[in-house]
Amino acid sequence: MAIVGAVSASTTVPSGALANLVIAAMFLWVIGFSVTWGTVVSTLQGEIPANTVRQKTTMIGFMSSTLVNLIVVFVSPYSMLSILGFKQS
Repeated sequence: MAIVGAVSASTTVPSGALANLVIAAMFLWVIGFSVTWGTVVSTLQGEIPANTVRQKTTMIGFMSSTLVNLIVVFVSPYSMLSILGFKQS
């Protein structure tokens, strides 16, 4: 993410080699997160609660994660448009 931030600070819309660097950095970030911290939450939400409430707490954790992801996915394009001034084509 530091690479993406540094490239974004130096140019508004990266192109060529910088664009490829940003894409590669994002892929590495997602892969690294998915195999390390990304799995911890799912494991803990299934292991910590007592057996009597495990199904309900796992369902609440999954639904809250899904709702937060849904909000982020819908809000991000509008915030990028207003903050950075990107035009839709």
